Amino acid sequence: MAKSNRLDLTAVPSYETGAWRVAEKTGEALTRCFAVPVANAIMAGATELSIGVSRDGNELVVEVADDPGGYEPSDDHLGRGLDVLGHELGEGSVTALSAATEP
Repeated sequence: MAKSNRLDLTAVPSYETGAWRVAEKTGEALTRCFAVPVANAIMAGATELSIGVSRDGNELVVEVADDPGGYEPSDDHLGRGLDVLGHELGEGSVTALSAATEP
């Protein structure tokens, strides 16, 4: 989806990471964890996209970063995209950072 929308992929998971075996339900959740932020980046006019996944104990951590910047979580976003994903995955499972709030 990213390539067909002319996004430069600056980082993607390795083949080794792609070979991790996960339960079907986890795989479905991972698909959503990638699809929602990638769609958001496309709608925001991103030209570069970085996608990563790592393990933190028993948890998988998905990170998607793009170049438009300026995303500020607000009440206008409730019930859409990342908000819905957070409800699907459970409270505290989705964190959105803008360039202004990164550590």
